[in-house]
Amino acid sequence: MKYRCEGRRGQYYNIQFDLTTLLSIKKHMDNKNIKKVQDVWFDNLKWLIETPVDRILEEFEKAVDFVPDNPFASSLQYQGPIHVAELLDFGYMTTYYVCIWQAEEGSEFILTDNCFGTFEGDKGYSFHNFFVVSPRYAIVLVSRLYMMNKIDMLSLRKSSFSEKLHANPEAVYAK
Repeated sequence: MKYRCEGRRGQYYNIQFDLTTLLSIKKHMDNKNIKKVQDVWFDNLKWLIETPVDRILEEFEKAVDFVPDNPFASSLQYQGPIHVAELLDFGYMTTYYVCIWQAEEGSEFILTDNCFGTFEGDKGYSFHNFFVVSPRYAIVLVSRLYMMNKIDMLSLRKSSFSEKLHANPEAVYAK
């Protein structure tokens, strides 16, 4: 779902990447003889659709193994069937489980033409990924750390809005 969103596709069509990601995309293009950045998006999507999940996860482990302390540093070293940033994104998404949230009586989720999904967290880690599918329902990917009651193992991080550290969000899930 995250990969389908217009924002992700727009990154490829408008070539809006940080320098490290752009360099790794150019390297991937050279290795796979791809001429346009936009075609990397299609190549990634084709591979994700055609490849069994267990094979994708094996490839994810290979990419993470390049720099175990900092998997994002592997972006310039990894060479494989898919661009590494998308592979890492897919692999990390498998560490989430799916919930369906129903809006409370009298409330609705907001639908928009400009956004398919959003997240709670920072660039390094997202606690929840939200995909509103109707005014009453949202599909939510929830970190497995909540399920295992290990969310507190993550360190406190600086807020994007101030210099203060903030705690991880508390979530209560009921059947």
